Amino acid sequence: MQTAGELLRRARKEASLSQEQLAARAGTSAATISAYECGAKEPRLSTLARLVEASGAELVMDVRRILTREERRTLELHKAAAAKLRCRPEWMLAEARRVLETMRQADPDGHSDPYFDTWERLMASDLETLLGVMASTEQIARNLRQASPFAALLTQSERLAAFRKAEGAEA
Repeated sequence: MQTAGELLRRARKEASLSQEQLAARAGTSAATISAYECGAKEPRLSTLARLVEASGAELVMDVRRILTREERRTLELHKAAAAKLRCRPEWMLAEARRVLETMRQADPDGHSDPYFDTWERLMASDLETLLGVMASTEQIARNLRQASPFAALLTQSERLAAFRKAEGAEA
């Protein structure tokens, strides 16, 4: 998680503003901006939002459920699959489509069809979108990973390494 100072610095730099320029826009001093960015002072949430807005951005907050053990495991499996997908996209996508078809046949009642349909759309989209979903902690990505063709494309040693990494994240 980023600190308030890190968020402020990122917003300011993305706007290509100096501390002095942001201070002028926000009606404060460059010394105050500097103190927030280096962590010497902690801004109130309302102050941080105002400063970020002065940079031309908005502060967005969210509350997310902590990943369960199983979600950490599937996330790490999909990060490993994503790394492999970057190196061999044509082969991985062809194999994932084959696995997905096998999964569909194993679900004759179609309970997982919405997930399978989403994976098909993602595989037909650009690679970066697919990779982003595979490594996302958003709830939709957590759900999708429960019915994914990608973990099956990892070797046993790749799966074990992903499980060990997930277990290390628990500590």
